[in-house]
Amino acid sequence: MILNPKLLKANLYRIVAGLTLLALTGFICILLPYGYGDGNQGEIIPIHNRLEDPNYLKNDKFVNQQMEYNVRSNFAYVMYAANHITPKPIGYPEIYFGFFFITTFLTFLGILKISQVLVRDKWLALSVTIIYSMLPNISIGGVSLITSHLLPSSFAVVLIIWGLYFFLTERHYKMVIFLALSLYMHVLVGLLASAVILFAYLVVNYKKHLLDVVKTSFLWLLITFPALLPQFLNASESFGGDSKQLAYIIGFFRNPHHYIPSTWDLHATVVFFIIEVLSVVLLCFFFREKRREIFNKLALIFVALNIMYFCGYFFVEVITLTPFVKLQLFRISVMTDLLSKLIIIVSSVIMIKKMLNRANLSMKKRKYTLTIVIFAISAISTGIKVPSLNSHINVYPVTASSNRAAYQWVAENTSPDDVFLAPIGERNIRLQMNRAVAANFKQFVFKDNQVIEWYEEIKDFCGMEEPNCRGWACAEYCDSKFSAYSEEQLLTLGKKYHAEYLITTNPNIHKFDLVYKDTKYSIYKLNYE
Repeated sequence: MILNPKLLKANLYRIVAGLTLLALTGFICILLPYGYGDGNQGEIIPIHNRLEDPNYLKNDKFVNQQMEYNVRSNFAYVMYAANHITPKPIGYPEIYFGFFFITTFLTFLGILKISQVLVRDKWLALSVTIIYSMLPNISIGGVSLITSHLLPSSFAVVLIIWGLYFFLTERHYKMVIFLALSLYMHVLVGLLASAVILFAYLVVNYKKHLLDVVKTSFLWLLITFPALLPQFLNASESFGGDSKQLAYIIGFFRNPHHYIPSTWDLHATVVFFIIEVLSVVLLCFFFREKRREIFNKLALIFVALNIMYFCGYFFVEVITLTPFVKLQLFRISVMTDLLSKLIIIVSSVIMIKKMLNRANLSMKKRKYTLTIVIFAISAISTGIKVPSLNSHINVYPVTASSNRAAYQWVAENTSPDDVFLAPIGERNIRLQMNRAVAANFKQFVFKDNQVIEWYEEIKDFCGMEEPNCRGWACAEYCDSKFSAYSEEQLLTLGKKYHAEYLITTNPNIHKFDLVYKDTKYSIYKLNYE
C-alpha cells in the first residue's frame, strides 16, 4: 500500500504525537519499579483471587470481609472480567501491567489535550507533555498522578483528567459523564474532583446557562447515585455512639497522612503553598487577553481546592464527625499536582518562546532553538528522576519481595488454610505468602463496625494497649512491641486467632519449634500443649 504524502503531511502531528506518547509510556512503565502485588495492590489482589477461587484464604478475615459495594470489589470485578475475556485466562500480572500501560498512556494523552488548550499550539503542547512526565512527582500526600502500581485511583485519575479537559473545552455533558464514572473506580477521589470542577462550572455558567447547569448537574447525580448511596448509608451509621471512636481510628490513628495541614511538617506546608501561589501568579501573568476565559476557569478551580483543604482541616481537627472524615474533603492533591506542574511548565515554555521571538532569529532557527531547549530540559529532568527508578519490571509477587526465600518456604511447607501471627507493618505479607494473617495495618476495612474490630485486632499486636502514635509510625511501633512478646503472650494470641505459625524478627523464642530462619525472619510452629 502506497501512503498518500498529502494525507501523511496533514496528519503529521497526530502520527508524531501518538508515537511519542507510546514511546514515553513504554519508557515510564519499563523504568518505574513496577511490581504486581506491591503496596496498595495487596488490598485488591486477594479480593479477585477470592473471586477466582472461593476457597482462597478461607480462614482470613480481611479477604472474607463484608465487601458489598466498594472500590475494592468494583476494581476486582473489572480485573477478573478482563482476565477471563479470552477462553484461557491471561494471568493477573499480565492483565495488571497491560492496564497500567493503558492508564499511563491515557494520562499523558489527557495532559497533552489540556496543554493544547492552554498554549494554543500543538507542538508546544507535545513538548509540555514530555517535560511534565519527566519531572519528579511533587504531590504532597493523597494519590500520585503516575504511580508504580495499577490502582483503582489510576482509573479514576484518568477519567478526572478527561473530565477537566471537557470542562475547559465546554463539552459539559462529556465532562459530567467522565467525572461521574470516576466515582465507580474511586468514590472519594471522583467525588472530590467532581466537587471542585462542578463548583467552577456552576460559577462560570449559573447566569448565562442556568437550564444547562440544572440538566448537567441532574445527569451527574443520576449516574453517580448508585455509587454514592451505599457510601452515604454507611457514613450515616457513624452518627451513633461510636462516632468519636471511628473518627479517631480513621482520621488520627490510621490515616493522618491524608489530613492537612496539622500533620504536614513545615517544609511540606511551605512547598505546597509556594506552588499554589506561584501557579496563580503565572496564570495571571501569562493567561490573559485571549486566554482570559481559561484563566478564570482554572483560577476558580484553585479557589475550590483551597476551600476543600480548609474544610478538610476543620472537619478533622475541629469537629470530628466520621462522615466528614470518611469523605476526606481535602484528599485532592492529585489535582493540585496536575494543575500546578502543568501551569508552571506551560508558563516556562511560553516564556522561552517569547524570548526567542524577540531575538533576531528566523522562524526556522527559532523552532530549532526551542526544540533544543525543551529537550535539554527533558534530559535534565530525566537525569534527576532516573536514579530513583529500576530498569526492570517485577510482575510476580515473589520477585517483588526481599523476603522471597521465607515466603517460598511458607508456600512449600505449610497448608493454604494455615493462619499466621505476623508483624502488622509488613504491607504485602498476606499476598506474597498466600496465607491468612491475623491482622495487618495496611489492609483496612470499610464497614464501621469492622473498623472498630480492626482497631481492636491491631491493639493485640501493639503491646495489647492503646497505641500512642499516628499513621505508619504505628506500624513500626507495633512491630517493635510484637517482636518483644513473651511465649505466653504469643500462645494467648495464637489461640485467639486460631494461628498455626508465628513469623517474627525475634530469633530467640525457645519454647516453640523453629522451622525456618534467615537473616530477617524466624518462623515457628506454635505448640499449644
